[in-house]
Amino acid sequence: MTEDSSRKIVVNALKGFHTSKDPDERLSYLWNISQLIEDTTDEELYELASAVAVEEDPRLRGEICYAISRSRRPALINFVKNMAQDENHYVRMEALNAIGEISGSVDATMTIIEPLLDSVNEIKSAITNIQKEIANIRKGSIRANNSEHRFTPSDGIVMDDRLKSWETYLRNEKELLRDHKGEFVAIYKGKIIGISPNEVELAKMIRDMFGEVEAFIYKIEEENDEIIEIPPYIGNIVEL
Repeated sequence: MTEDSSRKIVVNALKGFHTSKDPDERLSYLWNISQLIEDTTDEELYELASAVAVEEDPRLRGEICYAISRSRRPALINFVKNMAQDENHYVRMEALNAIGEISGSVDATMTIIEPLLDSVNEIKSAITNIQKEIANIRKGSIRANNSEHRFTPSDGIVMDDRLKSWETYLRNEKELLRDHKGEFVAIYKGKIIGISPNEVELAKMIRDMFGEVEAFIYKIEEENDEIIEIPPYIGNIVEL
């Protein structure tokens, strides 16, 4: 392929990316650009990266990080540093890979990861608090003004999605254990949306029905009084 023909492909792909509305087609254009990244100018790549950074589709955000890693252009190091804190696991990994490619150093990559450790500690603290709330729900009561008070959803306690889903599971636990012990139940927005012996099938069902949402899958089994764990959820990345 000659330099002129490669450049023509890049120009057409850039134009196609900005004009197309089809996510898969735009991803294809972006992939073409990443394969011929040496035929893009710094200005073109910077403008493209700025446009893709706000895209909702994580595939596009991840692909631009991959393109930048192939380009190894130091001018875009700050862009991939920001993308290393993306909410999507795939995008973060591509961004960290790009940082390593541009800097050529593991130490440089660690300077990006280390500040994120504080966030990890905050998450651990939040999980501990949620575990305490789950324990209260399990017991079915809370202390109020030094007196025993029966817990009900109408008490005005604000619960996040995890606690709402867990509360839904507990309300239906007796029937679930009776009819579906050992299987898995999927809960989304506080409602049971499916039961199956295969948690992978439930994960696929959630994604087919609702897209990339935070839903929860619990194994229907007897209560373990010694350990209370946060149940797994199905988000952007399904890890089973």
